[in-house]
Amino acid sequence: MLNELADRIWANPRFQTELLTLVAARVRRSALGEGAADGADTLDDEGLARLLQSAAVLAQSAEAAHKEAAFRITTAIYTLYGGEYDRLPQLLYLVLSRLGNFPAIRFSHGTLQAPEGLPLPVAIEAGHRLIGNTVTVRRTALGSSEIVLTDFQRDVWSALEEGASLGTSAPTSAGKSFLLQAFIRRLWAAAPRPRVVYIVPTRALINQVSGELVAALRSDGADEVGVVTVPLTADQPVPNDALFVMTQERLQLILMNHPEAAFDLVIVDEAQAVGDGGRGVILTAVLEELTRRNAAVQMFFASPNLSNPQIFGRLFGLKNYRHHKSRDIAVAQNLIHLDTSGADPRRIRVSLNMGGAKLPLGEVVASDDLTGVKQATVHLANLFGQGGQSLVYAKGAADCQGLATGLMQLEAARAEAAGSPEPRAERKQLSAFIKESVHPKFALAETVLNGVGFHYGAMPPLLRRSIEDAFRNAELKFLVSTSTLLHGLNLPARSLFLNRPRRGNKSPLESVDFWNLAGRAGRLGKEFEGDVYLIDYDEWPSQPLTGNREVEIRSTLEEHVRERSEELIAYIGEPDRKPDRSGADEFENTFTKLYADHRAGQLDETLDRLEVPPRSDVRVQLSEALHAAGQLVRLDDAVVRASPTVSVYRQQRLYDYMLAQIAKEGPEYLMPVHPLSPGAYNSLVAIFKRCHTHIFQWPAADRSHLRAAVFAHPWMCGDPLPQIIDAHFEYEMKRNERYTIAKAILATLKAIEEDVRFTYVRLTGCYNTLLKRALTEKGHADFAERIVPIPMFMEVGACSQTMMSFISMGLSRISSRKLAGEAARQNMGPAEAKVWVRTQDLDVLGVSPIIIREIKRALQAA
Repeated sequence: MLNELADRIWANPRFQTELLTLVAARVRRSALGEGAADGADTLDDEGLARLLQSAAVLAQSAEAAHKEAAFRITTAIYTLYGGEYDRLPQLLYLVLSRLGNFPAIRFSHGTLQAPEGLPLPVAIEAGHRLIGNTVTVRRTALGSSEIVLTDFQRDVWSALEEGASLGTSAPTSAGKSFLLQAFIRRLWAAAPRPRVVYIVPTRALINQVSGELVAALRSDGADEVGVVTVPLTADQPVPNDALFVMTQERLQLILMNHPEAAFDLVIVDEAQAVGDGGRGVILTAVLEELTRRNAAVQMFFASPNLSNPQIFGRLFGLKNYRHHKSRDIAVAQNLIHLDTSGADPRRIRVSLNMGGAKLPLGEVVASDDLTGVKQATVHLANLFGQGGQSLVYAKGAADCQGLATGLMQLEAARAEAAGSPEPRAERKQLSAFIKESVHPKFALAETVLNGVGFHYGAMPPLLRRSIEDAFRNAELKFLVSTSTLLHGLNLPARSLFLNRPRRGNKSPLESVDFWNLAGRAGRLGKEFEGDVYLIDYDEWPSQPLTGNREVEIRSTLEEHVRERSEELIAYIGEPDRKPDRSGADEFENTFTKLYADHRAGQLDETLDRLEVPPRSDVRVQLSEALHAAGQLVRLDDAVVRASPTVSVYRQQRLYDYMLAQIAKEGPEYLMPVHPLSPGAYNSLVAIFKRCHTHIFQWPAADRSHLRAAVFAHPWMCGDPLPQIIDAHFEYEMKRNERYTIAKAILATLKAIEEDVRFTYVRLTGCYNTLLKRALTEKGHADFAERIVPIPMFMEVGACSQTMMSFISMGLSRISSRKLAGEAARQNMGPAEAKVWVRTQDLDVLGVSPIIIREIKRALQAA
C-alpha cells in the first residue's frame, strides 16, 4: 500500500517540479551564498506542505530514489526555512527516524530524544525505531555503552553478531568504518578476545585504521591495545591478544613465517581489490589460506558500489555467508557543474545536475582569467570552497603539489587582505615537522602555513597521518589528494573539486571510481549533504555520470582461468618468456599460485571455487600445463609459496645460478652483507644485478641496479630523508644543472615507496629464500641460518635492532630514528625498547610535538 502510494507521488509531474525547485534553491544557497536569489520564494506554503507530506510517505518506500527524495526534501526545507515554521524540527525528526538516519537526527537536533510537540503516535513510532537501531557495545558494572546505527549499519551488525560472514556494498558515506570499529569494540569487551586481522589495500591506510581502532578501544578503558602492523619474522611469536592491520603482502609474510597462525575474524576493506591484477591474486591466495587454517573463520568484505557482493562467499567457500546491498544515502551529494567560457575567461556558469540534465543556478565572475586546467581548478576551488573544508582531486604527486601551491597563494592573499597574515601556531608546528622529516624545501612546509595541504601515497606514514589529523581538526581548509582517496582514505569534507580526473597519470576516471570519490563529499553526522563540483565536465576525457554506479567485480584469478584460459595456458607453456621492462607479467602471480596449488594437491579445490566444470577442456589443459611445468621446476613447495609474485621458472633460473656459484666461489660469495658493515653497498649492487639478470632477464649492459642501490642502502641504514634527498639532488645536478630540488624530493619519495619498498622487497625476498635453500642443499646450513634479512630492512627502512624494535611498537621510521639516536644501545629487543621509552622524559628530547604525540599513542597501544 505505502509503496503504491509512493509510486503515485513519484509519478506526479507537479511533485517532480516542486522537488526540483526546492533542491535547486538549497544548492543555489550552498554554492552561491546567502545573498544569492535562491528561487525558494517560488514555493508557497501549500507547496512546502505538499512536499513535506510526500516526504513522510516516501521515507517508508522500499525504493532508494524515493528515500533520497524524502531526505532531500526535509533537510532542504529545514535548512532554508528552519526559523520560519514552528513544526519543522518535528517533521524532520519524523522523516529521518523513518529513514533510520539517526546520525542526521543527532546533528540536526543535538540529541536523539523526540522533540516536544511530536504527536504521541509518531513519537511511539520513532521511539520504536530508535530502540531497534540501538546496540550495546560493552557492558560494565557501572552500566552499558550503547550506540545508535542507521538501518544499513543495523542490518550488518545483526549478521556479524550472529557469526555470519558478510559481503556488503554501500555508498562511501554509509559509515562502514564506524560500524566495524564498534563491532571490534564489542568483541574486545569479552574474554577470550578473538584474533582479528584488518586487511587494507595500501600501506597508506595502515596508520589511519590502526590509529582509529586504538582510539576506539582506549575510549572503552582498555589499558593496552596491541596492534601489529609490520610482518613478524619466524622467531617473533604471533600474539593472541592483538589486532593485526596490514596489507595482503604483509599478512602473507606472517602466514609464511608462522604456518600455525590462524585468525577468527578477517575484515577486508575495499574488497573489490580481488580484481586488482597481481595484487588481487595475492589477496585471493591469502584469504584462501585463512579459510584453510580456520574453517570457522568469520569474514567481512566491505566494498562500495558492487552489483555482486555475493561473489565472496563462492570464491572462498564460506558456508554461513550473507550479502547486503544498499543504495540508501546517509548524506546527500549535490553534483554542481562549473563551466568556464572561452569567450569570457572569467565567467563561470553554475548549474545543478538533476537526472543527467543541467539546471542553471546562476553565473559568477572570477577575479582572474581561468585559462588552463590548473588555473581553473585552483581559482574555482578557492572561490567556491570558502564555506567549509574542501578536497581537491589531483592525478599524481606533481599535480598534487602544483595545485596546492596555487591554492596557497590565493589563501595567502585572502589572509593578507583580512589583516591576519600570521600563520597559527599549529600550522607552524606542522611546517617545522615537515622540514625536519622530509626536507626544508619541501613545498608542503609552505602550503600548510596557509591552510592548504596535499597528500599522496609515497609520503612518509607519520607525515600523511599528520596531514590527515590537521585536516580533521580543521587546521587545513583545503587538502589536495591523489587516488589515495579511492582506496578507503577516510577524509570526508564539505566539498570536492574535480577537473578532468584520471586514475594516476593514465586512464580517465571510470563511473564506479567517480561515485566512490563523490561519496567523500559530506560527513555523516556532521552535515546533511556535500557538494561535488565538476569543473568543465563536458571537456572531461570520460563521462562517468552516464555509466553505471555499480560494477560487477570478478577476481583476477577467476578472469584469468575462466575467460583467458588460452592465454594463461600458453603463458605456462613458455618457460623462457621474458617479462616486460617493469619486471612484472600479467599472468605471473596467477601461474605461481596455481602451480603451488597443483603441488599441494589443492588445484581441484581452487578450480571448483572458480566454477570450472569437472573434466572440462580448461581444467584438463590447465592441469596438464602445470604438470609439464613441474617437470622443469625442482623447487620444493615451501620455496615456491614463499615467493608468490615471481614465476617459478624465474625462481628456478636464479636457483640454478646460485648452486653453480656456491660450488665455484664458496658459500660466502652470494651472502648479503649487513647494511652497516663494510662492503654492504657493493653487496647490495651485486644482489640487485643478479635479480635483474635472472628474474627480470635484463641485458648485461643495464645499469639500473646502481640507481636502486643508491636509494636502498641509505634507506636501510636509517639515514634521514633530507640526507637521502640531498645526495640524490647533488648527483643529478652534476648531470643536469636545471634539475630542481622539488623534482629531487618527488623522485626520492617515489623511488623509496615504489621501488625500494615494493619491487626490491619482492626481489630480495625471493633471493633470500632461494639462497637459503641452495646453501642447505650444498651442505652449508650454518650459512643458511645467517642470511641477513635485507627485505625486512628495506620494508621498514632500518637495520639496527633498537630502531626496528621501536618500529615494532607501531612507531614510524621518523620517530624510531629519533629515539634510536638518543639510545645508548643499538641492540635492544622489543621488550627492552618499550621499557626504555617509558622511562624517558619525552619533553626534554628536543623533538617535534608531532613525534611526541605518536610516541604517546604507541605506548598506549603497546
